[in-house]
Amino acid sequence: MEYPLRPYAVAQLFSGYPCPPPPLGITVASHHLISDHPRPGDIPEDILIAAGLTEPFRSLTTNEPPVVTGIGPIVGLSTGGTAVLVSGSGFAPDSQVLFGEAPALAVRVLSSAYLIATSPPGLGAVNTSVKTGAGTSAAGIDSVFVYLG
Repeated sequence: MEYPLRPYAVAQLFSGYPCPPPPLGITVASHHLISDHPRPGDIPEDILIAAGLTEPFRSLTTNEPPVVTGIGPIVGLSTGGTAVLVSGSGFAPDSQVLFGEAPALAVRVLSSAYLIATSPPGLGAVNTSVKTGAGTSAAGIDSVFVYLG
C-alpha cells in the first residue's frame, strides 16, 4: 500500500520552500532565500508591519485567543537574549510572550501577524506562547523553542 506524501512532509526535506519557475516574460533579478523558520531580519520589517489585518478589521482576529504558527530561530542559548520572530495571528499591542512559564525579556509587536520577543534564560524545550486579553495561544509543535548549553 502506498501512502501519499503530505505537503508539509515534502517541505521538511528542504531548508526552505521550493518555488516553481516564474511565468514567461518575468525576470527575477535577485533572490532572497527565506528559511522555514525565519529569524528577525530575514524578512524586511516593513513587510511584516504591513502583514495581517489592518484597522478596523483587526478585531476579527484579536477577539479570539492568538495563534502561533511558527518561531525562528527555534534554538537559543540557555543564558537568554535570543531575538525570536513569532508568526501567527491575533497579536495585539499588549501581547505578552512566554517561553515556558517565563516572560520574554522584551516584546515588540510588528503587526497582528508578527512580533519579536527576546528569550529569557531557560533550559530544555519549552512552548512559546502569546497571551492577549482574548486568551493564550495553544501549545503546538510550531511553537517549541529549545535552549542549548
